[in-house]
Amino acid sequence: MSQVHDIHITICMGSSCFARGNNRNIEVLKDLAASRPRGVGCELTGCLCQGQCTLGPNLMIEGQTYHEIDPVGVMALVNRQFALEGGHDSAGSDG
Repeated sequence: MSQVHDIHITICMGSSCFARGNNRNIEVLKDLAASRPRGVGCELTGCLCQGQCTLGPNLMIEGQTYHEIDPVGVMALVNRQFALEGGHDSAGSDG
């Protein structure tokens, strides 16, 4: 069985992205990170403005930047990344 690492998520905490929705996205990500079993979690970090304000809210998952992300989109992206990282069940599912 391959070693699984935390998924690296960076969320823009600049005022524009925060006001456009990352204030809600951060709460979803915190809840998700807290609910994952040890060893298959999220490493969540914030960053300052990256100069892409008009495309926000912005976040990065494993180095890939995503724009105009809402809480539903965050969950879908993170669950997809968990599946890519090793076939883990989606957050909140039995298994």
